[in-house]
Amino acid sequence: MLNSKTYTTDEIRDLVVGLFREILGNRNITAEDDFFEHGGDSVKGVTLVHSLRDKVGVRVPIATLFMRRTPDELCDEVMASLAG
Repeated sequence: MLNSKTYTTDEIRDLVVGLFREILGNRNITAEDDFFEHGGDSVKGVTLVHSLRDKVGVRVPIATLFMRRTPDELCDEVMASLAG
């Protein structure tokens, strides 16, 4: 867990895009792509939120992913959680 580091928005966005690509098996995912429209499901969503927790130290409820479905949107949520 790397939660002692201060992250920039770009670093978090890149991390989230990378996790989407890895978990969905699609190297063409961009920051605007919808997780569920590219093959995401609840099991993959759990993998995603656990990966975020492990890498950044932020707990994102799985329900958040259903409302914040793109890397850009999820990045905003992670940044807000990191801010306090």
